[in-house]
Amino acid sequence: MDAAKIVAAVAVGALGYRYLAAQPTSSFHGHARSISTSHKKEDAEDDAEDADSSDDEGDEEETLKWEPHKMVLVVRNDLKMGKGKIAAQCGHATLGAYKRAVKRTPQALECWEALGQAKVALKVETEEEMLELAAKAKEIGLVHYVVVDAGRTQIAPDTKTVLAVGPAPNGDVDKLTGHLKLM
Repeated sequence: MDAAKIVAAVAVGALGYRYLAAQPTSSFHGHARSISTSHKKEDAEDDAEDADSSDDEGDEEETLKWEPHKMVLVVRNDLKMGKGKIAAQCGHATLGAYKRAVKRTPQALECWEALGQAKVALKVETEEEMLELAAKAKEIGLVHYVVVDAGRTQIAPDTKTVLAVGPAPNGDVDKLTGHLKLM
């Protein structure tokens, strides 16, 4: 009798998930508050570049491969941020990259969400090394986001703290960040 209840619960859960997954999520975006950030100019420039790209994007959905995707969070170790500060900065980086992926790589985002939303924290020792990775990510077309801290707590204003890369296929992210050590 208990096994039948478990099977029924799993079936109901799976059906509920399929129903919710099929619902459009864009209806929530209209209710978001507008917040001014230092990334608006960069987002606008990147969006303009995306508009100039080829019109073969319709083929992307047909060739979508359900392969593992991940996001890496590259943290500057030289800043000696506390654990809570690192956690907050990684949260900002994750959300920033997620918002960009919604616009730029929705298929990759769908794979990442469906396959567990893997995130890996890595470290670099300098701002230059982090910005070099961001430039390479842009060059090869990976979604990325650099967090610029407001300077209200542990570090100076306008300090670049964390780089998020992805969500993107594991292999693509590893080509860029595979040499880095875990945080």
